[in-house]
Amino acid sequence: METKKMVNFKFSHFIIFLLFATSWTQGKRVPRVAGGFNQYAPHQVSLVDTVEGTHFCGGSILNSHTIITAAHCLYRRNRGNEPPSLNTPRIPHEIRVVAGEYSLQLRDGTEQIRQVKVLQPYGGYDPDRFYQNDIALLQLTAPLKINRFVHPIRIPSRNRQFKGNVTVYGWGAYISKVYLHTNSYSAVTPDTLQSGVMSIIPSSECRRGLNNWSGFDEQVMFCARSSKTSICEVGDSGSGAVCAYCGPLMEPSSNIGVAHACVDVLCGIISTGFNHSDCLVDEDGKLLNPPPPNVFTKVSLFPTWINSMLRTRLKVDGTFLCDDLEYVAQGKQCDGKDDCSDASDEHNCPLMK
Repeated sequence: METKKMVNFKFSHFIIFLLFATSWTQGKRVPRVAGGFNQYAPHQVSLVDTVEGTHFCGGSILNSHTIITAAHCLYRRNRGNEPPSLNTPRIPHEIRVVAGEYSLQLRDGTEQIRQVKVLQPYGGYDPDRFYQNDIALLQLTAPLKINRFVHPIRIPSRNRQFKGNVTVYGWGAYISKVYLHTNSYSAVTPDTLQSGVMSIIPSSECRRGLNNWSGFDEQVMFCARSSKTSICEVGDSGSGAVCAYCGPLMEPSSNIGVAHACVDVLCGIISTGFNHSDCLVDEDGKLLNPPPPNVFTKVSLFPTWINSMLRTRLKVDGTFLCDDLEYVAQGKQCDGKDDCSDASDEHNCPLMK
């Protein structure tokens, strides 16, 4: 039986986050180059509803052919004569992917627009439960051109645990209380890409902050919170939660730990907030209520599934999938040159005579 709190979670079918800073109405421009605040900001994409012509979710670039996002982003409300439902499956041509995006309204000159070929939610995802196993892959009809404005982000090795801070991104709309002493509200979507930092918290603290919501599953989810940033309504579901990792990494299909400098990895996917009323702000952009914990899909539970999908249903003909999950032309495998960044295209090659 669903409780009142569970209904509140279902009300937040699509999720956003807020960044409240001195220039909160415009947000902070996210640097897209190495050495900036976060060099992996180029991983962010906007998912656009081609029927409505509006941004509805975020996502992250896994490789030149593939976007990773939240599974609930692949469902929508019914339209027109469709049967009433909150969980009508989207079809590929209803989604347009915009990479290299900063302003939703203005042309930045860095955008790359692609159509979607295949939608692949995780097999264990149930749209009626919304947030369990909330992860999906989108295969593009044409590859992205990788450059300093459009770039993949690594995923963590299987079962990797993270502590400390997490950085979230998106174009989510906050709920502004127009007059503090009235019940008049206004939803405002920021034009520019926003970023905010949150702290990962223990599962026990998360449960208390979510009033013991029965839907929280620490096996596939983690929580983070901040006094200035909150996950709320439409716009940022599916966007990435980025953690810094320093130490040996293990690529998903490799059994060998490889030493790297500190890198940013996609540790989470924005899945759900708590209640839209927790995201109300006053005329000065300050939260009216202390923000609750926010829930993220734990990406480190899914590398095996991701790797399997890229080698089967989402396999790109004529390519070789590197251990770092990027594609190179099949003819470049075992050609004596390292075409994969991890040189996996030259592994297990026959000895040259």
